[in-house]
Amino acid sequence: MALLPTEAALISGATTAAQQKGNFAALRQFLADLLGTDSSNKAAAREALGVPDASAAARGLVELATVAEAQAGTDTARAVTPAGLAARTGAMGFRNKIINGNMDVWQRGTSFTNPVPYAYTADRWRVDHDGTGATRVISRQSFAVGDTVAGEAVHYLQFAQTAAGSGATFTALTQNIERVRTLAGKTVTVSFYARASAPLTLPNIALGQYFGAGGSPSATVFTNVATNLALTTSWQRYVFTVTVPPITGKVLGTSGDCLHLTYNFSPNTVFTFQVTGVQVEEGGHATPFELRPLQVELALCQRYYEALQVYHRAQCGAGSQTNGTAFNFRVEKRVTPTVTVAVTYANAGNAQLFDVSPFGGSLRADVGSTGDSIVNGLLYASAEL
Repeated sequence: MALLPTEAALISGATTAAQQKGNFAALRQFLADLLGTDSSNKAAAREALGVPDASAAARGLVELATVAEAQAGTDTARAVTPAGLAARTGAMGFRNKIINGNMDVWQRGTSFTNPVPYAYTADRWRVDHDGTGATRVISRQSFAVGDTVAGEAVHYLQFAQTAAGSGATFTALTQNIERVRTLAGKTVTVSFYARASAPLTLPNIALGQYFGAGGSPSATVFTNVATNLALTTSWQRYVFTVTVPPITGKVLGTSGDCLHLTYNFSPNTVFTFQVTGVQVEEGGHATPFELRPLQVELALCQRYYEALQVYHRAQCGAGSQTNGTAFNFRVEKRVTPTVTVAVTYANAGNAQLFDVSPFGGSLRADVGSTGDSIVNGLLYASAEL
């Protein structure tokens, strides 16, 4: 550490010009040490003046963490500003606009062979394609115990296209985020962990703004997140920052407006793509993946899709009767859902739905004869965008 020149050395008439230059150089270095601008000796300089670094047990000087340092969350000495805290935690802990980004919730099943165009697989994740002849399997895969390459992720989605097919103009994996107002006009950071079974180039990843049925513009407005992204066979976190266009002057349609994230693959090719930890958040920096409690993530998914168990047993007498039961969804649906009935019967049949709403409805089946009548199975309620 540079020594602070004495007062006598600075004001003495006997001090030569060369000595004075040396004194001021020493003074300048001491101040640099004190302020920490270009030296590692700031703690010693502050201690010499009786102004030590602050700690949990003592007052003193403290530096402010940058937003990046606050988001990293590893520094033990710097103080965090309100802006840094917001960047680290997000609003109410729900900074990630993607639902099921960690690929944990699969209410429809855990493996899908040759799903039809625009079919949902993992909750909130849709497979988009056209063309014919391709063979594709979308499935849930698990990390080995102790594997932390993707943070605390347990599962990842695998999109394996093993036969290229022909005539396709698009092949994609998409999630719709409710409301096109989401992140409009904002700086947005998209991050995810991905790899491929062999080196793979994704021609495009995009955010799309769809203004709904009857909205204007009618075509989706796309913002490129990445183009010609080269994936390797090793897990890697990819981070991209873009600005989502404002929606001033646009017209919302009657239903279905959304922001969507789409991974586009080269059509009519063979590939295996694996992804997890998908996050879309406001701001210019990627924060650690927001790992919400599993029951919270499931409830977020159930706003759009729910598999509901139903069981009703009734003792029926002679004559034409019905075996009926009301049902309530665990989570209010985005809109009145389309409900598919998959039940088995005992002394009953012809199950029908009545009074379906975003909250629930009723199921009634015709009774075959006198005696016990049982209806048992699942209802699949979809209110997807």
